[in-house]
Amino acid sequence: MVGQGRIVKSKLGEAIGSKLTPSNILCTDAWRAFMTYAKEKGLEHYRFKSDGKERVRGVYHIQNVNSYHSRLKGWINRFNGVATKIPRPLFELVSISRPN
Repeated sequence: MVGQGRIVKSKLGEAIGSKLTPSNILCTDAWRAFMTYAKEKGLEHYRFKSDGKERVRGVYHIQNVNSYHSRLKGWINRFNGVATKIPRPLFELVSISRPN
């Protein structure tokens, strides 16, 4: 699962591969696995370093992901140490409870 430990290209394909088409633009942090994955799939890719100096490049940014991650962490913290070994049901519950 992506989000637990080091991100590897094969796990990216499992996690987001079915949701992307060549017309999508991938905005990520500077981790190499994202760059390799985007090149192999022929995706336009914007990389942002995690040092916080550059979060926006034109209309592309990573703030939506950062915001979602922050809200998710806050939601999980309400349970005072819920096990994170099985987060998929938690992600699904958050997705269902949050309107698009």
